[in-house]
Amino acid sequence: MTKFEINIVSDTVCPWCYVGKKRLERAIAQRQSTHPEDAFSTTWSPFYLNPDAPTTAVDKRAYYASKYGAARAKMMHAHMAALGQKEGIEFSFGGRIGNTRASH
Repeated sequence: MTKFEINIVSDTVCPWCYVGKKRLERAIAQRQSTHPEDAFSTTWSPFYLNPDAPTTAVDKRAYYASKYGAARAKMMHAHMAALGQKEGIEFSFGGRIGNTRASH
């Protein structure tokens, strides 16, 4: 039996982190299907993707456009949507975004 201790540093609103979580879950399930005696423990730690984000939520699309430029933000959303789709995630890029400290 192998005991795997996995330390994860993640922001609660980071789409890349969510894709990584789904991939980790699939990898653990795959490993346990061939090695059912193995054990996994995970420890989650906060990562503040943008600690300077506004404490009052703002329009997410406008925020990304001002931070990265409209064309780059559109490209990033398309890329993330495609990656998410492969993991069974349907990302929504609208809505509001702000500082994530309270969510941790």
